[in-house]
Order: sequence, then C-alpha cells, then structure tokens
Amino acid sequence: MFFFYLNAIEDPEDRFIITRIYNDYHILMGYTAQKILKDHQLAEDAVQQTFVKLINNVSTVKGISEEKIKPYLFVALHNTIVDMLKQNKKYYIDDTLDETQCTDVSVEDEALNNIETQDIIQEINELSENDIIILQLTYLFGLKDKQIAKQLDINISAVKKRRERAKSRLYNRLVERKKIENEIK
Repeated sequence: MFFFYLNAIEDPEDRFIITRIYNDYHILMGYTAQKILKDHQLAEDAVQQTFVKLINNVSTVKGISEEKIKPYLFVALHNTIVDMLKQNKKYYIDDTLDETQCTDVSVEDEALNNIETQDIIQEINELSENDIIILQLTYLFGLKDKQIAKQLDINISAVKKRRERAKSRLYNRLVERKKIENEIK
C-alpha cells in the first residue's frame, strides 16, 4: 500500500526523500508500534498510516533536518497510534518500567499514576513540542537516557533535567485541571 501512495507523489525529489525515510526507519517504527500495540497487524497499519500522513505533508518533512527526522517520525507514529486507539475505543497502557524508572519514583509520578489516561493524553498534547518528545521517548517508547541523549543530540544530564521539568509541567497542568473540575462540580 505504501508504494501505491508513493507513486502518487509527482516530484521525483519528494519521492526519493520519502523512500529514503521509509527504507531507513520503517522496520524500527514497526518494532516500536508492535511493542506498544502488542498486535503485529495493527503495528503494520500504524506504520503505513504514519507514512501516508508523511506523504500528504511531504513539504513539511523536507524542511526537517537529518538529526531531527527520527524524533519527528516517532512523534508522528505515536500520534497515529493514539488516533487508532481512540477510533477503536481501546486504551492500552504499557506499565512496564525499566529499572532506572522504578527506583526514581517521585511525587509527580505517583500522582500521575492515579489520573485518567485520557486526561493525561489531553494535557500532554498541550505541552511544548520539546516536552512531548522527551515524555514520549521515555515513557511511550521506553528509551533509556543514553538513547534519548543520542537521539536528541544532548547530554544525559540534559535528558534527565528536561524530563523532570516536563513531568513537573504536566503535573501542574493536571493539578490545575482537577481544581477546575472540582470547582465546576
């Protein structure tokens, strides 16, 4: 199906860019989607839908630098997966944590565990792009700090600080949301 959509791209340069991205990342994206969805067919669908979106927005993709394309793809994949789950009315939470996450449970983490998934998703989508990316790479894709640092071309301490700040901002947004909901009741 991907190649059907690929042939719809008229500009050979655009076709080359999308083909290169597909060849470089579709296997890793499929693995990641499989890890999240726990269903091979749904994972393939998520990757295909992500690439269809990329094809439809090829002008945006062309403007992304080489070092930022991978995080961009995985955010796009995440958004596709969230859309698929919403359409199917299924919400899946992968509660597996790596050992560094288990030993570093903060008040914010504990509070976030007690909040509805939909509320968290809505508030995450309101955060800055940098906050969204760091949270997704950590919790959705399960990457270690070293992998994230390499991905974003920053040092490991910056990864930890960004994640800490992003969690704090998310926590504050969720607290504010609950206050507003309680005032309405």
